[in-house]
Amino acid sequence: MEKLDFFDLNSPADLYRIIHEVYSEYVKNPTEKDFFFLVLGFTHLREWISDSGYKEMVKKHGKGMPLSDSEEFFLKMYELDSFKTIQALCNRGKHHITRDIKNQTSKLNGLRAGLGRVGDSLNQTYFLIDGVDSRDYFIELLNKYNHWFSKHG
Repeated sequence: MEKLDFFDLNSPADLYRIIHEVYSEYVKNPTEKDFFFLVLGFTHLREWISDSGYKEMVKKHGKGMPLSDSEEFFLKMYELDSFKTIQALCNRGKHHITRDIKNQTSKLNGLRAGLGRVGDSLNQTYFLIDGVDSRDYFIELLNKYNHWFSKHG
């Protein structure tokens, strides 16, 4: 894989490390800035891991050529509803899409029964996606990426 030459962010593992750092902060003290970064990061890390673009994968598959592990991972991530939701939010935020909104977002302040977790503060902020804590979406994706990097470095 070629070096990106983007300061110290040169490989999928570098982006993964930063996502981990931001997620650890987000769990304790969610902010809009970290939410936006995580949505972008979780969406684009899949592309960084892949050896090729989607169109190339379709061509390879159409010709009966085997896909690499990273290409298989790319496609498997897209099968997850949580990934599709986060990707839709990524595109909505990145391109300022204001129509045909599929996922409703909301923000709540203060610990809530049924929503709070061990470690949440009394003045906890919650970023919800369709009424579900965004951390639920993020942890599912983080676990998939953890599994990938535990096997592939």
